[in-house]
Amino acid sequence: FVFILGRSNTNPSIVPSEVGRSAAVTAPADLRAIFAGAPEEGSPSASSRRHYFDARLVFETAPPAAISLLRLVLEEDPEFETAWDDLGAFLLTTGSAEEARSSASRCLHLNPRNVSCHTTMVRSMQAIQSADGAFASISDCLAAVPHHPFCLKQGAAFYASKQDLTHAVLLLENPIAIDPDNGRNYLPLAEFYEISGRRESSKATYAQACGLGIDSACTRVNELNQ
Repeated sequence: FVFILGRSNTNPSIVPSEVGRSAAVTAPADLRAIFAGAPEEGSPSASSRRHYFDARLVFETAPPAAISLLRLVLEEDPEFETAWDDLGAFLLTTGSAEEARSSASRCLHLNPRNVSCHTTMVRSMQAIQSADGAFASISDCLAAVPHHPFCLKQGAAFYASKQDLTHAVLLLENPIAIDPDNGRNYLPLAEFYEISGRRESSKATYAQACGLGIDSACTRVNELNQ
């Protein structure tokens, strides 16, 4: 079973690490700037950062080489959180779901709030078709970062896969109840309604987000009115 819900931020393609997700980090020079300079105490060594940078550069053309480089990095610096993050993501994209799960687990041991590693963990469990493991990893994600869209959508999708739409909606309504003036809190619920075929509820929820200044929600309201 696979329960992927939502659009851009739950796309099943894997994007490595928060560094890789940053719009500002688009060129090798940017990465070099991030990892340049003398490492601070407790941070990855200069050689580890160099190998990490090389792995990021070669992944698209030579995934096995990139994975080998990241393993080398982690032998030298086993607490290099971002390297564990990327290793898990790289392994998942190459079909090594069990190894990806192990890498994500190491990453989450270092930082339980790393959503990127929660993402790899959840999708690894889905890839190896472990329903119990997937539910446990989704629960861990919700416990660590309860209002993050990925965790919320995966939790709602899990309940929906069990035909429990009531709990799915309650989960997505929770951040709205806590912070009703944050328009982004309405988007996961609006998307869930839309995917579930509840068009009018979806449109009304998008409209609430639109009224709170979320331009993408305004666009979606217009699209649903056509």
